[in-house]
Amino acid sequence: MNNTPHGENPFSYHQEQTTVCETPTPKAKRKAITIQRVIDMCERDEYEGICLACGEDAFDVEPDARKYECDSCGKEKVYGCQELIMVLC
Repeated sequence: MNNTPHGENPFSYHQEQTTVCETPTPKAKRKAITIQRVIDMCERDEYEGICLACGEDAFDVEPDARKYECDSCGKEKVYGCQELIMVLC
């Protein structure tokens, strides 16, 4: 279930960097979320996702997951790899 208002996108997309991030976090603390990283994750088909808050990989995440809790930072910002692909492409 999407809790954002109609028409509001929870992502900000920076095409020149091919990185998607939801909250401003210092780059030194966050892993880059690139298109290639997400594609590789989807190809592994191991139920992985990425936390948009800290950039860490998340495991045991359904491909279409949205707003799962991150094991690393505790925020509900984990999205499945297929959901991220839809945003990036």
